[in-house]
Amino acid sequence: MPCRFFQCLTLVLLAVLNVSCTSATNSPSKPNETSSETSASVEPSTLPPAPAKPVPPLQLAVPAALPERLGDNDLKNMDSGELFLFARKAANGKFYNVAAASQYWYVQSTKRGQYDLACYLAQVGQIEAAFYWLQIAAIDEGVDTRHARRDVDLESLRRDSRWETVFQYMLDCNKYFESAPIARTILILPTGYKQPAAIPAVIWLHGLGSRPESFVDESCQKFADEMNVALIGVSGSKPNGPNSFVWTEEIEKDAKRLRDALAEVGDRVSINKGQVINMGFSQGAQVGLEIAASYPEEYAGAIVISPGAKIHLGNLKPSPLLAQRGYV
Repeated sequence: MPCRFFQCLTLVLLAVLNVSCTSATNSPSKPNETSSETSASVEPSTLPPAPAKPVPPLQLAVPAALPERLGDNDLKNMDSGELFLFARKAANGKFYNVAAASQYWYVQSTKRGQYDLACYLAQVGQIEAAFYWLQIAAIDEGVDTRHARRDVDLESLRRDSRWETVFQYMLDCNKYFESAPIARTILILPTGYKQPAAIPAVIWLHGLGSRPESFVDESCQKFADEMNVALIGVSGSKPNGPNSFVWTEEIEKDAKRLRDALAEVGDRVSINKGQVINMGFSQGAQVGLEIAASYPEEYAGAIVISPGAKIHLGNLKPSPLLAQRGYV
């Protein structure tokens, strides 16, 4: 999602809410970006035993490398962003051989995207290689098993007698990561910001199976500066893998995750009460909207981009405060 789009929408909502956008001063030499992993503060004696790391059930040989070149395109040396887009465009056009080769070199470059690679390989009938990369995706990336069970790209794998065994492995990987303290919170502060000055905050809620870094990173520093807001990227309440998180779509649980994230960054930033804006994409958009609408005493409003999740708004008892909040 382009940061410029983020800036435009946020400026609209900040204007609606009459929030100051004055830039901070006293610039330091480096961006005020911090990232941390959180874990529950529970006494060791009360913690349940950690599950063992799952072992892939299929012992498969490492697949052969896919072609380095396609026409004039040198895939091995292409920029990772270009590779990703090249693969996605080819897949959308159902040129799965091209998509698979491009995605293979994307995976080699970034160590991400194994699930998509498995999908493209499954589409061209490379079943062994597809199973290999699907197992890698489950433990190195994280797989949304609800999606995998119905993903049309994996139909050929689901017809294979080994599918249920591999699917159980994916479920086991999900359970393994659910018990791991790998929640992530990313904070970007306006350049020169110093406590105890209180500023507004924009919380980014990512989409299904994504992570906070998919949107909140160093490229957003200039927008934190221009708007004088704290940008906070929060990982979903439920980890599917080391870099894959989802929201539970249970308002109280997801609202607690956001409160925990705000408490976590409280030693680095003071946030104006009532000036917290939720902004999200896809699953995170619907979740962020519903949290903001359910707790208008905590949130100034929400920015919703392509929402897609379970809807609870019909059960919401409207608060008089909602008339004073803004939504885009």
